[in-house]
Amino acid sequence: MITGFREFQANPSAEENVRKGLLSYYGTTLDTEDDDQQEIRNKSEGFVNELQGPGLFLHDLYVRQNTNETDTKKLLDDAGDGSSYSAGHMELHPVMRSIKERLRLYDILLVDAETRNVVYSTNKGLDFGADFTSGLLQKSGPADAVDTLIDSSSVEGFTCVDYMPYGPAGNSVLSLATLVQVEDEVAGVLLFLVSFEQLDQTISSNGVSSGNVSYEVYGDSWTRGSEGRSTKLRPHLFVSDESQEKFTTFTKSKSYSLGSDEESRGLLCASAKVSVCPQATDSDIVWMLVATTPETEVMASAFSVKVFGQTVFGITAVAILLSAFILARLLTKRHAEQLRLAEMVTNTSVQLVQADENLHVVYSNPATEQALKMHPQIGGEGVGGTLAELFGQVPEDFEFMKDSESLPQAIQIHCGTEELELHVSGISGRHGEFLGPMVTWSIVTEKARAAERERELSSQVMASKESLEKSQRVLQQGVDSLSGLFEAASDGDLTKEVSLEGSEQLAALGRNARDMLKNLREVISKIAAAAEQHGEGSRMIADSAASLSEGAQNQAASIEQIGSSMDELATSIVDVSGNAANCQKEANKAVNLAQAGSQAVRDAVDSMKAIHSSSEQIRDIITIISDITSQTNLLALNAAIEAARAGEHGLGFAVVAEEVRKLANRTSEATADITQLINESSARIQKGASLSEIVGGSLESIVTAADTTANAVGEIALSSESQARNAAEVKRAISSVSQTIESNAAASEELAASSEELGAQAQGLWELVRQFRL
Repeated sequence: MITGFREFQANPSAEENVRKGLLSYYGTTLDTEDDDQQEIRNKSEGFVNELQGPGLFLHDLYVRQNTNETDTKKLLDDAGDGSSYSAGHMELHPVMRSIKERLRLYDILLVDAETRNVVYSTNKGLDFGADFTSGLLQKSGPADAVDTLIDSSSVEGFTCVDYMPYGPAGNSVLSLATLVQVEDEVAGVLLFLVSFEQLDQTISSNGVSSGNVSYEVYGDSWTRGSEGRSTKLRPHLFVSDESQEKFTTFTKSKSYSLGSDEESRGLLCASAKVSVCPQATDSDIVWMLVATTPETEVMASAFSVKVFGQTVFGITAVAILLSAFILARLLTKRHAEQLRLAEMVTNTSVQLVQADENLHVVYSNPATEQALKMHPQIGGEGVGGTLAELFGQVPEDFEFMKDSESLPQAIQIHCGTEELELHVSGISGRHGEFLGPMVTWSIVTEKARAAERERELSSQVMASKESLEKSQRVLQQGVDSLSGLFEAASDGDLTKEVSLEGSEQLAALGRNARDMLKNLREVISKIAAAAEQHGEGSRMIADSAASLSEGAQNQAASIEQIGSSMDELATSIVDVSGNAANCQKEANKAVNLAQAGSQAVRDAVDSMKAIHSSSEQIRDIITIISDITSQTNLLALNAAIEAARAGEHGLGFAVVAEEVRKLANRTSEATADITQLINESSARIQKGASLSEIVGGSLESIVTAADTTANAVGEIALSSESQARNAAEVKRAISSVSQTIESNAAASEELAASSEELGAQAQGLWELVRQFRL
């Protein structure tokens, strides 16, 4: 596949169109409501722009042109383009996909050792076809693993890089890498990426985080906690001062320490170092596992987590080595490569045994042989025998290993003086057939002894529990006695006594209860005497209040009659006042009208005088016009004479002179008529002015009389208003007295009612006190 990637025919002139197509695919096809797809969409532009050559074209071929849904792109085995790369992909991809799903990995990558290009990806994510030397992938855990393995002098084994953020995954991954050789030359690096999912499922499962256990796992630069929450909601917390301080503290602390929680319950804090990849060629990864739980629960939880760290990842490491072996076989097809990978598996430090489908041992690695020599009491012979004989067990106990559906599985067995822990996984052939089980095992005698110590501690806790139950029974007896005493008291019986036996605290409680009943009897006796006196006093108050209420009601009736009379008087005064005010208004109107009439007459006289003056001026003007007319007539006559002298040439001028003479005659006649009319008007105006002066004098007398009348009516109105105000004051005073008397009457009635109610309460109190037997 590496050779097929390098030799893939990429058309440089088509790169721009292919890149635009990929950008459009990531920008429009992905579901924006899916958080994972939205994250891929946000990061896609940077990764697509960095793709070059074969990586760009193969990414487009296996992603954009892949007709499967976004989450199922990995189902495509062959793109159908006829290239050598696709031929190799069709052969390799089903195997890698099966390994990924069986080991629950995030992804499996194959990286070209020369160019650092990702030539293969199981998931077909954003990193497929990308370059680990690019800016987006250069500073990541997988890139560090590739660099470390290629730069090392050793071509054997593998390297491991702890969880680090990895952009294409949108999360952090643990990176395990091993070299791939072709004809003794390093061709590439096989990368296995492990997400947090497997760790989260382990520390959150009921089998590990049970009861009240609180879990934390610390790495060098990250921390995880079970917290009982869904793995999807758990935040990915990376290094902080607090987590780093805890990591250092637990690293230096003892394995077990006792403490207490808020309720003062004993807690056991268990911390353990776990070597995740002890087989790595460069450096091991150490995790600190911390469990805080009630003493009876912590050991099982810590044991399970430690088993997880030492075995699950150990099995994963072995599976990775086996997968590397399978991949190399598919790539090279050479027997020498198979021998090399078999030697790699043989030299692993994990104790490993492989059997066929009938459970006959076909292989045991040197680590197993060495362990059997050091512990001869474990079992019998190795290769050639059965697994049951090897571990000294009856064959029926291992029958489940023949069923691939029941694997993987972990069990514990007892061999002589040692306790063994076996992890059994199924091995399948190329076509999925079951070849037999593979068993990795370890001696866990110390763990078993720790479990025994835990059981002894549990026995001690049970003894303490029995002592506590005895104390609880004595306490319950005392509580029952006090309960009976208080129940009788609640029914009114205060004659009972109580005596508690047991601890000093119970005896003191009994004495306090007796003293309480004694004081209660004394208080109730005093209440009864006070209630009797209270009732007698309330009856006396009620009689006095009734007499006071009757007198107040009589006074209120008398005041009400006086108030009615004052209402009638006030109404009459208001009527008189109103009539007087109306008269004054009418008189004022008459005065105003008379004054207006007098003023109008004076204005008329003045107007007539002005008209007479104007008539005199007009007469003068008409006289002037008459003179002008006479002169015009004379001039016309002279013009006619001159025209006659001129003969024929003066005919036109004679006509004009005639017309002017006629106009002068008409003007003279009109002037005479106007003069006559002005004379007649002037006489009439003079007569009207004399009459207007006579009317003006009469109106002046009327104005004086009307003004006198208005003043008299105004004085009457003022007197009426004053009487109305006085009557209103008297009415308000009577109303105030009436309200006061009514208030007194109401207060007397309320006092009487309160006295009766007080008497009833006193009687009720006496009835309640009578219920007690003293």
